[in-house]
Parts: sequence; structure tokens; C-alpha cells
Amino acid sequence: MRTMSKPRTGGLQPSKSKEIDYCGAIRKECAGMEMDSNARFLYVVPANGAVVFFQGMNQAAASLDKDYMAKACEMVTFQFDSSRTLRLCAKLLKTHFENHGGVVPRVHARILVFESASFPEAPLLNGWDTEHHAHGSYTDAHNHVRDWVAAVLNVSTDMGVELHLCRPWRDFGFLKGATTPLRDAGYDLSVTLEEVNWLQVPD
Repeated sequence: MRTMSKPRTGGLQPSKSKEIDYCGAIRKECAGMEMDSNARFLYVVPANGAVVFFQGMNQAAASLDKDYMAKACEMVTFQFDSSRTLRLCAKLLKTHFENHGGVVPRVHARILVFESASFPEAPLLNGWDTEHHAHGSYTDAHNHVRDWVAAVLNVSTDMGVELHLCRPWRDFGFLKGATTPLRDAGYDLSVTLEEVNWLQVPD
């Protein structure tokens, strides 16, 4: 006896439908935000390290859907202007996923190096005078870079890191050496430049 197969409804599987719901909610939350070069939303993380997708995640009773949070991490690049903010956000993220039985997802981070708010001496790097020592040695530039590297090393290595140099800094030899631990540890590392400031480099 031949059995009749059930007609296909054409509907989405529950898991697929749920993922689309997540994407829609995240896009709504990110409405008006800039997009980065990888077509991810650029989310500026506030000073306390908490982001809107993870509201309440610093509370013991937090119960946000970890799948939703993982999807947010996939669609968003988190921008940090200080190493302290990066440390706070990483701690909150790690704590939430550990509390709710999930693995911390891959995170994309844009690190603003030499941003004036966290590095007051930043404007001094724009000078193009002849230097007898390494560029920026008259500022705390080298320690600023070391601090950023140390902060990133405390975060899960399953992380895409964009070091965005907000000011022109010519000590590339130091930059290469200082970031070697990140490459050795397996971080997906890139370096980008703030075009408006780097255009001031003389021919």
C-alpha cells in the first residue's frame, strides 16, 4: 500500500525562524549605527563596558538567550576607546556565558589606539618634525600600546582585533614587536589608519 506523503508547508524550521527573529531584533537595535568595512554594525561600547544587547548580564539573575547574544556578536563590531572599557566588557561577557552554560562566542573588536579621550598626548603625534629618537618617545605612546596589548591578551583568543591608529605614529618597529604576542597567541589581527590624520603625512 502506498502512503501519501504529507504536503510541504514551505515554512521555516523553528531554529531558522528564531535566527531570523534574532537578526531582525539586532538590526532594529543597531538602526542608525555606522557599518564597518566587513558590513558589521559598529557599536561604541560605553565606559562601563555593558552593551545594550546584554542588558542585565552583570546581574546574577541575568537570563538573556545566549543564542541571541552569540548572533549579536556575529553581526556587530564592538568599538573600544580605552583598555579599561575592553576589560570590563570582556569580564561581563565571560561571566554571563559561564553562568548560563554557554561558550563565549567569537567577538570582533575595534581598538581605538591614540584616541584623545584615553591618550591626552595624542595631538602631539601629528607633528612632522625631524626626530632624533623613536616617534612618540616624548609621550607615553609606547606604554599606551603595551597596555592595549595586555588588555586584549586577557580576552578569548577567538577574537578578531582591529587596531585602529587614530593618530600618525611612525614607530612601526615597536608596533610590530609589541603586537607579536597577539599574533603568536592566534588572534586575528589587523591594523587600520585614521585617514583624516594620516593624510597629513608630508610627501
